[in-house]
Amino acid sequence: MSASPTPKHAVILAGGKGTRLKPYTITFPKPLVPVGDMPILEIVIRQLKQAGFEKVTMAVGHLAELLISYFGDGSKWGLEINYSREDEPHGTVGPLKLIEDLPEQFLVMNGDVLTTLRYDEFFDYHIASGVELTAALGLIQIGKLSKSNARRMEMAQHYWTFLADVTGLTLPFSDRLEDSSHHIFPIILDQEIDRSEFRELLKERGIQTSVHYPPIHQFSFYRDTILNEPCHLPVTEDIAGREVTLPLHPLLEKEDVEHISKEVCHFFDDQK
Repeated sequence: MSASPTPKHAVILAGGKGTRLKPYTITFPKPLVPVGDMPILEIVIRQLKQAGFEKVTMAVGHLAELLISYFGDGSKWGLEINYSREDEPHGTVGPLKLIEDLPEQFLVMNGDVLTTLRYDEFFDYHIASGVELTAALGLIQIGKLSKSNARRMEMAQHYWTFLADVTGLTLPFSDRLEDSSHHIFPIILDQEIDRSEFRELLKERGIQTSVHYPPIHQFSFYRDTILNEPCHLPVTEDIAGREVTLPLHPLLEKEDVEHISKEVCHFFDDQK
């Protein structure tokens, strides 16, 4: 395939806090974590240069100064690097709205992606196809999807067995155990429960929790682009303020779920 005449511009989303790599990412941004003798993001920058990309915009937030100090203007790698800062989180792709000089066609990616994908061929394929958006998916991971989903369902069922009768929380989607992909395992805390206190206790026990997700009408991009005016959804906001996501992934064992569930039970026992 011949090279595209369209200038190649990449946007790298590098503003996340890398919470799953704590404590390493408390003082060090995840894209600068080394793989061998080189930071992840430097490997990506070198790949983009080799693929003919001329300009890179890094969307930065957490520890932005370290990234800017390391990569500078990009001249060391023979391409142009500029930066777009977000002072507050804007969601996964929300930072795109802050970039003023984006061309019509560009590549967007996370700052911690290591792949053998040929970025030049991928970009040229997108241009030639004439479609609005082209996504690259990991075929190896897709091949594991059925097995992974079955494992997630098994672990979700164990959670239900251990937590179904716990006072102080609700397990939503009880009618979807058999047909859900179980990407996450959410619980809803009762209104009198302090979510921050609950999550902090589990953190002290070595158990990471998450919150999925803020209500969509509170995302700045959706609010400013779709709604164009303030919106208040009291039921949605109440549920979102009490949701907590427990660990759920294919590598969990029944014993892990039982341990997590026991710690959850201990918290509510102490509330009585």
